[in-house]
Parts: sequence; structure tokens; C-alpha cells
Amino acid sequence: MRKLIGAAATVVALLGGPVVAWAAPPTHSTVNGTILKHDESPPHRSAGGNLTIDAVDHLVFTGGVNGFPVDMYTYTVHPNGSITGQGTEQCDNCTIGGRTGNYTERFSFTATPGFATFEGRFTIQEASGGLSGLRAEGSFVGVGSTELEQLNYHFGPGV
Repeated sequence: MRKLIGAAATVVALLGGPVVAWAAPPTHSTVNGTILKHDESPPHRSAGGNLTIDAVDHLVFTGGVNGFPVDMYTYTVHPNGSITGQGTEQCDNCTIGGRTGNYTERFSFTATPGFATFEGRFTIQEASGGLSGLRAEGSFVGVGSTELEQLNYHFGPGV
């Protein structure tokens, strides 16, 4: 069987076929985040007792990600005080795994009244510069203006 696989690989290489690179297992890292500035709009919709608000947070990350991301998101405060939301994070000149570049991620979250605690999940959608080929996902939990992320990432083949 090994000879057959080796022969097939040789034929593909000789014919100029695509080279397949196997991705390594993802790297796991922990990220510490702090909100430096928070801005929000007045509630822009009220339906069934829900209030929907647009917000922007400027953060600082240290640890597995180093940089100053900006979160742009919409959240809904439900009649019982619970909060749900989603948004995007943009980080220019951020460093992950010793590489520096830009990324955009999508995230969603839930929170207790007043954002006393919150938790959510995210996926990096795009990356450029030194972060080209980045594939990443993870989760976060927070209290007040601080959060802790668990990040799993790898860089795609040929990067």
C-alpha cells in the first residue's frame, strides 16, 4: 500500500499536479483584553420591550494576540435585562504567533444585565499582511471591562 501511495505522489509531482500541504494542529493561546473606550448610540429600536443599541469598543489585547482591536457591534437588551449581540472586530497591526498584520472577525455573545458578565464565540473571517492565511476561532468570557479569550489558530499552507 505504501508503494502505491508513493508511486501516486510521484506521478502527481511529475505531471505538475497540485501539491497538498497538511495543516498542523491548531495552536492554542490565551488573550487578555481590556476595554479602553466604549461608545454607544441611544436605543434605535424598541419592540416587545427589547432595546437595540449600536456600540463601539476600543480595546488592548496582550498575550496570544497583541494589539489594539476595535469592536463594532449591535446588542439587544431584553425585558428581563439579559443581553444578546453580534458584531465584528477589526485589528490593524496586530500580532498573532509572531506575525503582524490585520484581521477581521465575527463574534456573537450573551451577557447578564449591565454587562456584569458576558461570554461568546468568534471566528476570524479575513486576514492580511503578515497574518495572511490565518484561520482562527475561539471563545471569550468577561467581567465588566475585562475579558479572557481562548484562541485556536493556524496559518494555511504556503504561508
